[in-house]
Amino acid sequence: MSEVRKVSAAVVMYSAAIAAVIFCAGIGLMIVASASIAPSQKAESEKTILEQRIESAREVRAALAKGVAKPEPLPPITAKLAKDMRSVQTVAAATVKPERPKLSAQARNAFASATSDLSASANSRSYSSFDRHATSGF
Repeated sequence: MSEVRKVSAAVVMYSAAIAAVIFCAGIGLMIVASASIAPSQKAESEKTILEQRIESAREVRAALAKGVAKPEPLPPITAKLAKDMRSVQTVAAATVKPERPKLSAQARNAFASATSDLSASANSRSYSSFDRHATSGF
């Protein structure tokens, strides 16, 4: 009898171990299956970038098709000026250009009718000009 008990205990132990392995495999498969189904359900509910852009383009096109209502015209100006504009304009005109003394015709033509003596003296200088590219410098 002891052999029968040993054999029956071994069968029960092996069956329990096999049942535990099958149970763990089933739980693992359910987790993997639910994890693989969840992203596909999210993908169906979420829109792709292309679909989002198409939708926004349709919204823009619909908004542009409606047009914009013209604004109402402004009411007439009823406010009064603090200062009289005529007095401001006369003061501004008087202060803009002071009168210059008028030159005589001889003074206006003095530079244009310069003699050649002045131009010759301008060319002859009393000092020597500095030559930057000379080799006898430093």
